[in-house]
Amino acid sequence: MHLKIFVLPFLIFLVLVMGIGFIKPDILSMEAKKLEIIAKQAQSDNIETLLANIGTLTSSIDSHKSSESFLQKYLPKAMDQETVIDAINFTAIQSGVLVESIEVTQPASETAVVQTDSVGNVVSQELNADGTAVVNTKPSPKFFSVDTVVRGNYDNIKNFTQRLAHVDRFYSLKSFSVGLSKQDLASENPDISNLEGTFVSDFEYVKPLKYHSALTIGIFNSSVLDFSAIDKVIAWVTNSVPVLEKPPTGKPNPFQ
Repeated sequence: MHLKIFVLPFLIFLVLVMGIGFIKPDILSMEAKKLEIIAKQAQSDNIETLLANIGTLTSSIDSHKSSESFLQKYLPKAMDQETVIDAINFTAIQSGVLVESIEVTQPASETAVVQTDSVGNVVSQELNADGTAVVNTKPSPKFFSVDTVVRGNYDNIKNFTQRLAHVDRFYSLKSFSVGLSKQDLASENPDISNLEGTFVSDFEYVKPLKYHSALTIGIFNSSVLDFSAIDKVIAWVTNSVPVLEKPPTGKPNPFQ
């Protein structure tokens, strides 16, 4: 009789245990689905923010067409070596010097293993705090070298140097020299009106990177594009070059 009293509670407990065993996977699945929905909603909100930022940035670029044109001219997407050579020849004609030679060289290509993420973005060896690879979203400038040799008198070569500083390309002057040629150095009566000027410069260009997802491009996280650096560069390019003063020798040029 006493055992019959415990049969009903035991059966109820057994039904609950069995029911929970059947229902628990569904509960866990529902929790997982809930977390997935929350993650998808956060991703959707992020995409909406990115789209709004891209629209604002596009409008900002459209309102700065002159800055955009400046960048495309001074830092093109391709080498465009012909334009550089034409600019050097034109500058030489304006300055009254004779171009003796122009040699264009490119740095030796480096063989490297390029790693990409699951969607094809180029990644670096650097890691984020969570251990994931950093996606390379900043294009790095490439360059080719131009070795130019001109002939002329001291003032004309100086004029050529000043005009060369205003060619419509970003470049860095690696070396510069003015002096007598090897033939004139060996001569007893060198012609100081026919000096030789040598210029070695690296002209830059930027190849655009290919992105498979806007979510990996950090600049889209902001709706503000800072043009102050471009404005400073434009001001620097458009300003006149400081006058190259002759050394205090009391002569028209230091080679006399």
